[in-house]
Amino acid sequence: LFEPINTTTAYFLAQFIYSNLGVQEPRITLTGLSIEGLEDQNQYDINISFSIPKLDIYDLSLNASLNKDGYVLVW
Repeated sequence: LFEPINTTTAYFLAQFIYSNLGVQEPRITLTGLSIEGLEDQNQYDINISFSIPKLDIYDLSLNASLNKDGYVLVW
């Protein structure tokens, strides 16, 4: 929460999401994850790409920002 917004923190945040998302939601297959730290805006932009193979749903993407307001979806 109080770590600086930089590429190192973004990397560790991505590793945490990548390693835990499959455990928390085993029905999905993670196909991509990118996190960009925007220091001047005090936020991270997060893009998660995934599929749900059992439902034949592929190439879904979730874009959001992580900032002081929490995890905010970007439409």
